[in-house]
Amino acid sequence: MQAMSRSAWLTIDIGNSALKAGLFLGDQLIQTSNLQAIEEVSELIATWNSKTPFERIGLCSVVPQNSELVISKIRQFGNVPIFEMNSHSTLPLQVRYTPPESLGADRLAAACSAWHPGGISQIIIDAGTAITIDVVSADGVFMGGVIMPGPSLTRRALADYTANLPKVSLHSPNGVIGSSTAEAIQHGLINGLIDGVLGIVSRIRESLDSSPVITLTGGWHQLLADKIPGVQLNRDLVLHGIKLLMQLNTESSKS
Repeated sequence: MQAMSRSAWLTIDIGNSALKAGLFLGDQLIQTSNLQAIEEVSELIATWNSKTPFERIGLCSVVPQNSELVISKIRQFGNVPIFEMNSHSTLPLQVRYTPPESLGADRLAAACSAWHPGGISQIIIDAGTAITIDVVSADGVFMGGVIMPGPSLTRRALADYTANLPKVSLHSPNGVIGSSTAEAIQHGLINGLIDGVLGIVSRIRESLDSSPVITLTGGWHQLLADKIPGVQLNRDLVLHGIKLLMQLNTESSKS
């Protein structure tokens, strides 16, 4: 039991809308938790750490100010080494992106996890607040990607910037034509998103020299999971990417 405790690594993905934490014992992800507020981090860390003390903590963030808040809460639990990944971390990939520091840490973690250990080109779809569709070549070059608004952002824009369009629930009604304004918006939001992702993936596949693996992750994965032929679902792709980069960056941890 003590040996397992010493190998416990905590990973934290700080997104625009939520935080996700994962607890690894060795290479096995044994527990995950989705948090809606930073205030929940301290309670979660205290609970997990009391059962399985952390050896290291790794995080990636697309909200810099929240990174500092989370790190300050982690500090309450002692001097556990913390790895905060960024574009300057040691990576298994080459990054072809300008400037590299503008590449979101979550996109980079997901791409590293999807491609590793290499040899097959990858298309990575992260369906979150924004939808990102990224490409890694078979020889390990992050080539770039596509960013589009997720369904909640599009819904908010329609409701906030029009006079008479309501804010609707995010589910697709039956059929293909809305028989009310609410249904028309729902078809536009959901089917527009699906068709947009399918079209982009199709064009990317045609541009690649080899057939890629397509991996889907993110909080809105359920809208796309059964619509993309051959897609594989990995809800914890970013957490696995953080863990991989922690292994590659043992000297860059700060305590």
